[in-house]
Amino acid sequence: MRQPVSADPTVLLEELRNIYATAPVGLCCVDSEMRYVSINDQLAQANGRPASAHIGRTLRDMIPQLAPLVEPTYRRVLASGKPELNVELVGSTDAEPNAVRTWLCSYSPVHDEENRIIGVNTVVQDITGLRAAAAALEEVNKSLRQRDEFLHVVGNKLPQAMLFRVVHPPEGGFQFIYVSKGVTEVLGLEADHLLRESTAFFDQIVEDDRTRFLDAMNAAIQNLTPLDQTVRVRWPDGSIHWCVIRSAPRRLDLEGVLCEGVMFNTTDLKAAQDALIDSQSQYHAMLSALPDLVFLFSNDGRYLDVHPRDDSRLFVPANQFIGKTVSEVLPPEPARDFARCLDRVVAEGSAQMDYSLTVDGETRRYEARMVPCDPGRVLAIVRDVTEGKRAQDEAERSRQELAHISRVTLLGEITASLAHELNQPLTAILANAHAVRHSLAAKRITEAETDDVLQEIIAASNRAGDVIRRLRTWLTRDQPALQALEVNQVVTDVERLLHSELIMRHVNLRLHLRKGLPAVSADRVQLQQVILNLALNGIEAMQDRPVSARQLTIATSLANRGVLVSVRDHGTGIHPEHMDRLFDPFFSTKPTGLGVGLRICWSIVTGYGGRIWAENNADAGATFFFTLQPAAEFV
Repeated sequence: MRQPVSADPTVLLEELRNIYATAPVGLCCVDSEMRYVSINDQLAQANGRPASAHIGRTLRDMIPQLAPLVEPTYRRVLASGKPELNVELVGSTDAEPNAVRTWLCSYSPVHDEENRIIGVNTVVQDITGLRAAAAALEEVNKSLRQRDEFLHVVGNKLPQAMLFRVVHPPEGGFQFIYVSKGVTEVLGLEADHLLRESTAFFDQIVEDDRTRFLDAMNAAIQNLTPLDQTVRVRWPDGSIHWCVIRSAPRRLDLEGVLCEGVMFNTTDLKAAQDALIDSQSQYHAMLSALPDLVFLFSNDGRYLDVHPRDDSRLFVPANQFIGKTVSEVLPPEPARDFARCLDRVVAEGSAQMDYSLTVDGETRRYEARMVPCDPGRVLAIVRDVTEGKRAQDEAERSRQELAHISRVTLLGEITASLAHELNQPLTAILANAHAVRHSLAAKRITEAETDDVLQEIIAASNRAGDVIRRLRTWLTRDQPALQALEVNQVVTDVERLLHSELIMRHVNLRLHLRKGLPAVSADRVQLQQVILNLALNGIEAMQDRPVSARQLTIATSLANRGVLVSVRDHGTGIHPEHMDRLFDPFFSTKPTGLGVGLRICWSIVTGYGGRIWAENNADAGATFFFTLQPAAEFV
């Protein structure tokens, strides 16, 4: 029969003091009102409060986070008188508010002298670390099982390959403990045969390779280093197969060494390599016959091979390329360009570049195209394009000359209006100067009035200067200067050029310019030339129309992220038979036309990656359209 204990908490505390002080676990006693009667330091520290602070306080006072979880257990023990052992508790205390811990708790009833239940003794063990270790161990075992399952599945599906495990006992010898199904494609044997008779493996290695392989295997086992050997294997049918054996050894405590590895049947690969070697002479002959220079690089820019048709075309002799980097052979600037181009090949799959070199005192221009040809290698085909570039440069100079002539011709068409536009400010300057002179002679002008007149003279002079500057810009022969342009600003420039011409021809110009258009990459004068040419064509097309119908509209809008410009007239329109020939060289519908203007427009627009075309309007006249790419996309 259970020995009753005193109902006095102080007596109970005295009896348990020694146990509480030495116990390696948390201990406490709680009365029937869920108040602490006693608690040892280990459990008090876990609760985050001193032991003395617990006495007389309730569970909810001391462990508010855990009290709702443990109070039902205390009540059951108090009601039933039966202990509840090894109950897991998960939560946190004030000692570590943000940490979740796990405890193993056992609850036992406390009786008084009359065998009444007056409290509950509790033993608390923190098993957080044990749970974490057990979970980690289970995770490791799970990973190992998954790895073995994965290797088993993969090993049975690898073509021409066999996965294996071999144990080498301390007393010597070896034993296969696992081979994948690929053994039949590698050794021509069944897996069961090799597991029963492991020595059959050595018997199948060709005798000339056997000793070398055994020496390498023993060295790998002794030094615990990886094994990588190529051997010939004779199948049961007598055929010879090339195989590569790779394995990694690890020691098994007192049970010897375990080697895990893979064995590949490389017979087909060996045959392909032999065929490749046989074709090298043909490969070199074909490369040498090409009219271009052919270079083979490593990915880091080192020359591996060179095939010139003529050594005199090389920057340095052919034997000075091999083994060197581009920075060691080429001048700094083309060497940097080559290195960047090689990086693009590795990243994007192909690249090309243009560069120049001085060979025997003459500047030669080259075009290089690069593609990957083998892992870690890049093939570069370099073509000398010096003569072709000279022809292109000459054609470009001719095109620019023709464009200049076209601009002069356009200015000739509006000479009268430009003269009128220039005459106005000059006349104003002369009139204001005479007025000031007479007023000064008569002493009838104040200082303020004189300043006003002088300001008018300055303004008129600036207007005349603007006209002259525009003429000089148009008549210059400078090279085209690409820049980011706002198309709406260019249209406004053309409007100023056309101002007097529109007045003299009685044409009403309307501008519909969309805001927020992206900038385009073009030469300002060339773009003005295109718009002015189309506008003058539209003005001329309306000369036979009533004055009220002479409406010219220039509009800009967004089109496929680029800019669309349209010039619309209300003239006679374009004959359908002429529509396909509008931009042909020297084709013109005007009796005195040269057929150059629209061709120049086409050349300028297409040179910037755009498109130009014309359509007849539904009511009257025609509209010319052209597109320009955004500056960010034009290269």
